Amino acid sequence: MFCTNCGNELNDKATICTKCGLPVGVEKKFCAACGTEIKNERQAICLNCGVPLTNQAVRKAPTAPAIKSGLQGGVRSRTVFILLGIFLGAYGVHNFYAGYKSKAFVQLGVGIFGLITSFFLIGGVILLGLTGWAIYEIVTTTVDADGNPFA
Repeated sequence: MFCTNCGNELNDKATICTKCGLPVGVEKKFCAACGTEIKNERQAICLNCGVPLTNQAVRKAPTAPAIKSGLQGGVRSRTVFILLGIFLGAYGVHNFYAGYKSKAFVQLGVGIFGLITSFFLIGGVILLGLTGWAIYEIVTTTVDADGNPFA
């Protein structure tokens, strides 16, 4: 077996290359079966020995971990969170945005109930209480549901 990063010959049970110090299979620069240099990283088989390169434990060098998020950009904006809290906070929209879904569903349900009963005096009190709750959250919440700080 050969290191796929530097081409050094390795013991079959090796997990780290003693020459380059990288875990076996981190880079795809050399064939693990014969040690031949791989010129094109999109290459499917080794041109020297014919071993499929996709079956080897090869992958790109590790990068920074991806932030778990439902958003395409990955980072949620604090400004958007605050604006949603100010204008739609009584209905929990800011919590949906930040990923706090259970809290958001409670606020949405109570907010709809408050809206329906607003022609009675009780509905206005409910909505006022939800607005106070939303203002408290936009002041104190600094991270989303995944633990990532707002940008």
